[in-house]
Amino acid sequence: MGWGYDRGIMSSALARVASIVAMIVGIPALCGGGMLYYGKVLAEAEVAEGTLRTPEQTRQLLAELERRFQAMTPAEHVAEARRELDCGYDATTRMGGNFRAARRHLEAVPAGVEAQGAAAVRAELTRREEVQSDAIVAKIGELCASTEPLRGDVGALTGEARQERLRRRLAHRLDRFGSSRLGCVHTEGERHTTLRIDGAGCDLATLERHVPAAQRPGLRGLGFERLRCLNGSAEIGL
Repeated sequence: MGWGYDRGIMSSALARVASIVAMIVGIPALCGGGMLYYGKVLAEAEVAEGTLRTPEQTRQLLAELERRFQAMTPAEHVAEARRELDCGYDATTRMGGNFRAARRHLEAVPAGVEAQGAAAVRAELTRREEVQSDAIVAKIGELCASTEPLRGDVGALTGEARQERLRRRLAHRLDRFGSSRLGCVHTEGERHTTLRIDGAGCDLATLERHVPAAQRPGLRGLGFERLRCLNGSAEIGL
């Protein structure tokens, strides 16, 4: 692996810089090449390639997007929630979907108003969240138990140097598999002993759900010492 492996990690991270920034400011991630806000693709609001919005232009855009969101009918919110569930969804891995945007659309349906199809979309959102959480738990178990050897110029590493590389490989592969649910996943610290989840919604419940107690011995066996949310909302010692 060596440089090629590290370069792959860097490319994967750079490819999602926009979606990380989007989550920080409360805008759902990119989907289909256009910027989504509350599930709407606003082609007319796109800036020509190579130019930037001023802070004032950004505030105006967000205010307009919020106005459009508030003006949507219950039926429109339900339709957009359904579309967001399928945003980036991969039927093979069963990962993907803009759950945050879908939930916000469903929450915008007024109390006492049960728009047609809303219950079905809510049930599907819950089902997909459970399926994806189960898939991530299984993936962590698979990665911890993997006996695939290191390759390339790092294949001969032994001891702690080998363990460190295995920790970094696990984080990289989990990042590629679960980015739509977890945000970016990295190792952290001088010895890469912290497994860090960058998702804006990461909290203690997220860590408990995706890295349950049964999976932690495997992580400890690789030398991981703690789990941490980048946003600082939760940390678990292993």
